[in-house]
Amino acid sequence: MPWLLAGAGCADLPVPRLVDPPPGREQVRSLAVVVEAPVPPPAVTRPVSGPLEGFLYGSARGMAVGGNVAVQFAQPIARAGDPLSIFVWMALGAGTVTVCTVGGAIMGPFQSKPKDEVRRRIATIEQSLLGVDLANDLDVRLGSEIRVARPGLVRVAASKAPDATLTARITGYGLIGSGGFDPQVSIAMHVETHWKTADQDHRAAFLYRGPKRSLVEWSDHTTALDEELRRACQQLATRIAEERLLVEVAQ
Repeated sequence: MPWLLAGAGCADLPVPRLVDPPPGREQVRSLAVVVEAPVPPPAVTRPVSGPLEGFLYGSARGMAVGGNVAVQFAQPIARAGDPLSIFVWMALGAGTVTVCTVGGAIMGPFQSKPKDEVRRRIATIEQSLLGVDLANDLDVRLGSEIRVARPGLVRVAASKAPDATLTARITGYGLIGSGGFDPQVSIAMHVETHWKTADQDHRAAFLYRGPKRSLVEWSDHTTALDEELRRACQQLATRIAEERLLVEVAQ
């Protein structure tokens, strides 16, 4: 999900101050807002499902745990520099990694969820995510935030030759997490904007990340999922309006 990485650095943008336009710069009196559609399909982090995936994931996680334990014991032994101690550590380390890997391989199939249950939950979540018209929701909320930020600013159609055009595009969204048997995931939404006037051409990106819940909780409470999507649109609309309309690209 490149959009998630691209927006990682702009998750906590500072709130801009209200400033006057630079001397001699024409103020924006009319604005066209364009929210591009269609929105891309949602991304959903899938849990480990089925015995085979459980076996492979459990083995890998067990190996990682065993390796971390072995590394922690390696540091004091390496400082001592005793060949016998190093040999003992290598033997114990190999044994630790082996035991953890085998243990993870045994437990993995029991911890993984049935494939049919995962497919059902993912389908429920995707249906809920697709049930919200995000482009329209973001457009409405942007319009509301614009009226609050600049009451005298007139919103017109892009075909009416406005003083400025603000284009917003949702480049990615979904329930994103780190994976696992029961991944903790949160709503993430990435929006790219393009502000254009006669003498300004500015692009920006905004990322929203909501609170985490387990995938099971989200699938059992689709109303909360719907509310979180709308909250994402509201917060992104507020930040876009603040960044573009209050500061008005005072560069």
